[in-house]
Amino acid sequence: MPLTPNAHSAIIEPEKLSGYLMSETHPQGAPKWRFLQLFGFTADDPGILREALLNHVAANEASVSVTEYGLKYEVDGPLQTPSRRTPDVRTVWQIDRGQTAPHFVTLRPRR
Repeated sequence: MPLTPNAHSAIIEPEKLSGYLMSETHPQGAPKWRFLQLFGFTADDPGILREALLNHVAANEASVSVTEYGLKYEVDGPLQTPSRRTPDVRTVWQIDRGQTAPHFVTLRPRR
């Protein structure tokens, strides 16, 4: 499997972190946030999670599929965390038609 193209220019919208992945109230994000907190991520410094996600997409191979919006990349592998434990997660990224940079979509624990 290949790496995600242009991972070095991957984009994570700030609202995707604060309003979704690090939210205690978002219907889909809250369980993911509880999971991430187990590994030392805190709301005080969203930059640490952002960097971990960017490192994850750059370091791990991806499976690719075509969607109505463009190309979807599912990246499986260990996530570097503040606790130094490395849970196995899947991050999902998308490169929209006409674009070159992957955009962060979601994260899921792989148990």
